[in-house]
Order: sequence, then C-alpha cells, then structure tokens
Amino acid sequence: MTEEPQDFDEPLSGLSDDEARAFHTALIRGFGLFTLFAAIAHALVWSWQPWLAATSLPLLV
Repeated sequence: MTEEPQDFDEPLSGLSDDEARAFHTALIRGFGLFTLFAAIAHALVWSWQPWLAATSLPLLV
C-alpha cells in the first residue's frame, strides 16, 4: 500500500507569489542594512580600541 506523492499548488506559507517576493525583498534589504550598520560599528570600535593589533599578539617565532 504505497501512497502517491501529492502535487501541491499552494505554498505552505499561504502567501501569494507577489507577497512572497515583497517579503523576500524587505528581508534582504533589512539584512543588508543590519550588515552595513554592524560593519560601521565594528570599524568605529576598531578605530577606538583595536582588538587584534600587532602589538598585542604574542610572538610566535
């Protein structure tokens, strides 16, 4: 007794294609802004107090 695979026409999220594309665009744009903000924050902290400065690393030689 083997069940045949079902063909799904509707997405599991319940969103239409246009709604899914709009959500994806907003998600990617938000992620890009978050990444930009994080990179700027890291650069500012690095300029204030570098965490991997050459003087703070032990000599490996």
